[in-house]
Amino acid sequence: MSQGDNHSIRINLDLSISLGGQDQSVRVTSDGQRTFTKAITNITHPSVNGDPTPVQPINARNYMCTYGTCGGDTRYVFAKVYDGVTPGADEPPDDTDTLWMRPDLGTWKFLQLYVPGATGNANTKTLVIWGDSGTAYDKKTRTFIAEASTYTYCNQPSNMMAVMPMKQVAKDWSIMPDGWQFQMSGVTDASACNCTSLNGTWLLRREETLLWLRKVDASFSDAKRSSWWRLSFNQKDGFWYLECVSDPAQPAGTSIAYRRHESAWNPFGSNELLLMSNQGYCNVPECVTVYPA
Repeated sequence: MSQGDNHSIRINLDLSISLGGQDQSVRVTSDGQRTFTKAITNITHPSVNGDPTPVQPINARNYMCTYGTCGGDTRYVFAKVYDGVTPGADEPPDDTDTLWMRPDLGTWKFLQLYVPGATGNANTKTLVIWGDSGTAYDKKTRTFIAEASTYTYCNQPSNMMAVMPMKQVAKDWSIMPDGWQFQMSGVTDASACNCTSLNGTWLLRREETLLWLRKVDASFSDAKRSSWWRLSFNQKDGFWYLECVSDPAQPAGTSIAYRRHESAWNPFGSNELLLMSNQGYCNVPECVTVYPA
């Protein structure tokens, strides 16, 4: 028997059972038995509705972390936080505050998810998660109170060992464009003396699979020395970094640095990177957007 909707299956015998807390369907036919796992998405943190959750301010925007589990046939997980109590959209919105990732062995995690609006007990937020199975979205919601903090739940000291950042599914970054372009404006001196040299439109070219460079004739700290704009992926922390460095081999995050987590990185479109640190060298914008070129 069968039905016309996309949740039904054609069967000879259909048994619904529960194994290990996960709903499963078993199909019995003349060819034997096959097991199908449904796309079930669950939120582990925040744990219950109304649970206070620490949010960390980064460049005047608040961020939280969230994580959970999903069914074996979930292709992607999307996440967005709404200001107030709301059911959210039925499908993931197409905006920069909605993040996505590929699950890893039935788990998902977003380390920096934007939290709009004010914090405090009177400001309830709604987290919405969408699990994409390829045919439908499994949506889950969780309300929480955003508590102002200097850390998120995932990087507070008491949870650093218990909640380690999840290893991402390996991605083929080689298919990304060979060029990325961005514009800097309004840069002025702080402790350095040649910061205006960073203003302009810059085109970076691929040097290696995970490295794009553009040489700058005059360093922001010394007009007689060269420097480099560098876009690179740091496999240790899962972030993409855009930096102005004195040497292409300089460690990530040790100069003027912007970054964006791989879970939010669009390999074929625009990406907004938030300022991680300017090291006191120059007064620079709080964010930079790079575009394929």
